[in-house]
Amino acid sequence: MRNPVPVILAIGLAIVSLPAKANPSPSASITARLASCDPAVVHLAAAELLRDPNTLREPLMLFHAAMGERMAGRKEEAAFLYLAARLRTARQILFEKGDRPQLIAIMSMTVGPLVMPVLEADPALARTVVKRVIDWDRSTPDPFRDREAAKAGDIPEKLAKIDAGLTRFPEQNGGDPARLASARDADQRAEQQIKSTDAQRCGPGTLDAVDAEVATTRIRSEAERLAKTYPFVLRQAGGTVKSVSVGAWQKGTSGVPSRLTVSVSPASGATFYAEIDAEISITADRKLGAIKTSLACITYLWLGQRDGSWKNVCLDDPKAIKPN
Repeated sequence: MRNPVPVILAIGLAIVSLPAKANPSPSASITARLASCDPAVVHLAAAELLRDPNTLREPLMLFHAAMGERMAGRKEEAAFLYLAARLRTARQILFEKGDRPQLIAIMSMTVGPLVMPVLEADPALARTVVKRVIDWDRSTPDPFRDREAAKAGDIPEKLAKIDAGLTRFPEQNGGDPARLASARDADQRAEQQIKSTDAQRCGPGTLDAVDAEVATTRIRSEAERLAKTYPFVLRQAGGTVKSVSVGAWQKGTSGVPSRLTVSVSPASGATFYAEIDAEISITADRKLGAIKTSLACITYLWLGQRDGSWKNVCLDDPKAIKPN
């Protein structure tokens, strides 16, 4: 089974960018909290997302919450969120499509194998979770099921089929010993995969997703400060820098920026780009330590003008200007 975690995190960021999204806390976005290595942080973020009225209008985010809870070891909660997401998005795409059917398919293929085997292996647990989803669904407004258009044409029949599919789910294995054993094996494989992933993302020398987001903000600020005050940059700008802004960055092994492209606008003259390297230290308790930034080079080529085969513009651009 391929590791779905990077895919899910990327999709989660894409979904958060949709118009309807949960409001992040001042210190960390809900996406970062759902990706945290601290189960308590994940659970609070998932609960916040489930309560957010915006989630009802964009239920795709429930898949991301399900993934967070599964990575945190809360299998039953993950299954509840996953089934709730499947139910609500199935109704949503009767009225709103765009790229949602593709996103739902990706979520089903990546989150489903990690979440569903525990229910497929335990019909009693499946009945409990399905009942909880149904109870939640009945007591929670649904802008798709409850709209006037849901009463017209063949929509009522389609809605009934969606509901019936959820109700029938606990009995789909029919008590078949072979299918139950296969589901238990799948659940064990998923558990092993998650443990392996956790060892990489939550082990020594790594930052928690919440801390990585905060660290990224600090590193960006440090890179912009360096670009705005570094004497070599100031000379290239003719003595005065009007504004600076990080346009893009490359991630290092710690998941935070290691090379940043900072757009530098002089008071007069052409905009140029300062390539800033960032080195960080991580404490024994997985917190951000020191940040060291340095100027690698200056180039007048914005990202779209650079040769796609270049790995390092400072080395590959023959016109790149390196600090003395």
